[in-house]
Amino acid sequence: MSEQVYRFRAATVDDRAWLTRLHDESYAELVTAVYDDHGRAWQQGFFSARLAHPVDIVIVLTDHTPVGAMYLDERAAEVAIESLEVRPEHQHQGAGSAALTWVQARAAATARPVTLRVHRANPRAYHLYERCGFHVVGETATHLIMSAPGKC
Repeated sequence: MSEQVYRFRAATVDDRAWLTRLHDESYAELVTAVYDDHGRAWQQGFFSARLAHPVDIVIVLTDHTPVGAMYLDERAAEVAIESLEVRPEHQHQGAGSAALTWVQARAAATARPVTLRVHRANPRAYHLYERCGFHVVGETATHLIMSAPGKC
């Protein structure tokens, strides 16, 4: 069996509907576990605000099919992953690790660490980040703040 190959491309305005579906699918379990009935409406507002925020949105593809997206904020001192979303049926197949490796290599080229926040109620994401060399550098009431200098 051959290893899956992932490619990355910048999102375009044509990706907006797909990104909305991806966000709903990838966060459904967390939203259900953490928030009440108002969670979905709040999450949609959060997602709309994210699309309006000036970040780079990178689509993760395999076999020319989009399977995930990363929202990156390129700062002078770091590259911040605002969100990493993978379609549920493509999780645990390497897309998340490939995306983290890609962004870590991009940041290493300019000697910047990669940072992110992970919700405390999302242990699967936390374990992915930990496997890829991220470590906790801070915390809030709801999130762990993680950083990594190297490749996944």
